[in-house]
Amino acid sequence: WVIPLPAPERVAAAKIAREQLRETVAYLPFATSDAHVVRSFGRINPECGVSALNAMYSSPHTIFPVGFSCDRFEFSPVHGRMIKMRCDILDGKVLRMQQEAMKKQQATKPHKGNGKTEPSLIEEAGYYTNGNYDGTDSFGDGPVFRIVWGEGIENEELLK
Repeated sequence: WVIPLPAPERVAAAKIAREQLRETVAYLPFATSDAHVVRSFGRINPECGVSALNAMYSSPHTIFPVGFSCDRFEFSPVHGRMIKMRCDILDGKVLRMQQEAMKKQQATKPHKGNGKTEPSLIEEAGYYTNGNYDGTDSFGDGPVFRIVWGEGIENEELLK
């Protein structure tokens, strides 16, 4: 499909909004409050020719910018201290394709006994990723909201 050209007044409004954002947010990460720090604003996926009820990423009422990332700080009464959480919006379609590629890659793996390649058991191929339960059955094509906390939260690989 082809993205239709927006009306000139919308183009002018978008330009003003971008300029205002650049003036307001000079650098990233940007602290919006004591409890929230925006690391990336992400990008908006335009969905043309889709009704507002069927839109997954953007509609007149909601916007889910893929790649948005922020840190949120909350007091945990269980831990007795502030904890840091990384909140991200990911593209479910990309995650699903990566998951399917990983399952295909693991469909055949060397047998531990004689070094020959044999098909994996269904349980291993369907429920395990790198030897660990992956916690997912299937991702859809819409946005995926991920919240990470604890050890490894500073790892930049989490954003990929």
